Amino acid sequence: MHVLRRLKAIFDTRVIVLLSILIVVGFYLRSYHSQEGIIFGYDQARDAYRAQSIAKDLKLKILGPETDIPGAHHGVGYYYILALAYGRSGSPTQAIHFMILIHALAVVLVYILAYLLFTSKRNAIAAASVFAISYEMIQYSRWLSNPSLGIFTVLITFTGLWLWIKGRSTGLTLAFIGAATSMHFQLFLAYLFMLILAAYWIYKPKVKRKSLVQGLISATVILLPFIVAELKYRFQTTAAFIGYFSGQSTTYREAADFLLKFINRLSSVSYYTLFPVNPVLAFLLLTFLISALYKKRSVAGFKYSVPGFLLFCLLCSFPIFIFSTGALNSEFGMLAVSVCLIMIAAYVWSEFYSRRDLRVWALVAMALFALVNIRFTLGNADKGAYIFSVQGAMTYGDELDLIDYTYQEAGDKPFSICTVTNPLFINTTWAFLYETYGKNTYGYVPLWAGNNQTGLLGNLPTDQDKPSLRYLIFEPDNGLPTHTKDMYIRLEDYVSDIADEVNFGEFTVQKRKLLDKKSMEQRKNLYSADYNKTSAKEDNILYRCYN
Repeated sequence: MHVLRRLKAIFDTRVIVLLSILIVVGFYLRSYHSQEGIIFGYDQARDAYRAQSIAKDLKLKILGPETDIPGAHHGVGYYYILALAYGRSGSPTQAIHFMILIHALAVVLVYILAYLLFTSKRNAIAAASVFAISYEMIQYSRWLSNPSLGIFTVLITFTGLWLWIKGRSTGLTLAFIGAATSMHFQLFLAYLFMLILAAYWIYKPKVKRKSLVQGLISATVILLPFIVAELKYRFQTTAAFIGYFSGQSTTYREAADFLLKFINRLSSVSYYTLFPVNPVLAFLLLTFLISALYKKRSVAGFKYSVPGFLLFCLLCSFPIFIFSTGALNSEFGMLAVSVCLIMIAAYVWSEFYSRRDLRVWALVAMALFALVNIRFTLGNADKGAYIFSVQGAMTYGDELDLIDYTYQEAGDKPFSICTVTNPLFINTTWAFLYETYGKNTYGYVPLWAGNNQTGLLGNLPTDQDKPSLRYLIFEPDNGLPTHTKDMYIRLEDYVSDIADEVNFGEFTVQKRKLLDKKSMEQRKNLYSADYNKTSAKEDNILYRCYN
């Protein structure tokens, strides 16, 4: 009953109407051109296969997606949520709409947690509004990858810390739950546990044994898959981290380098989260927001105030920048800071709105924020979540257009494919696309004419019968060695003739006709010296399709 009374106090009629509008607006912005803009590369196909094995084959898993530290994995929780998203259909479109719906409805969660932080409906509505419209938050919702759900668990962690600092002992339990769950979506968010210790050291909140025990037990249960995986795989993650930390460079670097890197990442996050117009203007906005918080330092008990706590959260990621990891060079590496920026922007805006002489300017600022972010979202919708992806041009819409082309040109006849992919020589992405969309639409799948895929995800049949029609598919060049495409074409020219070449976005597909065996031998003999030089080397032999 106490909870119901509390909820009634938080949700009056006006709040419900405003949140409903924000949900509708947020869903529209996130779903606009969503199919064309899905980034679907190797990571997405790999995760889709594993999620499907849970949903369709009921094969339980204890390891999540791989990290950029060999041997270390994120938590497995993402795969079980993704299994719900894909269901039994295997459709990335269905999965992305599921994720979009979660993010759109999460406006309510953001409102509740912001209210607990600010104890103000106006501040909480402002935070929910920024979340609903922010370009970076929209990008997270359109990204089929494990960090996309970490936004909510980080926010839960921050809210728990604040409640604990303000004397609510249950906040400590909530912080433990948030930090542990965050590791299921991004392993490096384990540093949130260090944030709990830092909060205790700085704020000296009271620790009740009951809340501490509840928090530790909750975290242990949530992290149980990690524990089981460590026991089963002989502490491979522990060994991976020992190797990682021992392998960190001991070369002297200027302390300013770490600070500059952190500031650059802060600027990037403020650009995509708040003001995607100009990086310099975004940095100036960030400086203004931090200054507005810092001006409150003269207030007695500043560090226990909302501005002091928000500054504490904003700086929480700085210590991890002393390490070298790919995640920190990516936009999602500042995931916790993105969440904090939303709360800072909402707080500062509400402070200005509460002053009559600045209220008009506050409304203008909110309107400008909405206009800039909505315009940027609609203008870049077909690019997908490109700010997070190395292969930003791997869009699902272009992939489907390419697949349609291969089937339509084949005219219901069998054909083979050979793909040039990132990672090299792994056909997982195209295997999934042809096994789901291709088979469901056209009733059959092509033969695989590339490198041996034993032990890799994907089930395309091997090209044994050698149908005359072959397609050579090239993914966007990002991340591929510069000589890759030329090497494939050079070796393929010995066994087939090109009949057509078409581009779909940044994808290229060559329609080819295999030579008969006699013609292949004649062509190899005619250019024997070049062929032997090119194909005989072990480092080159992989760069060709099977003959």
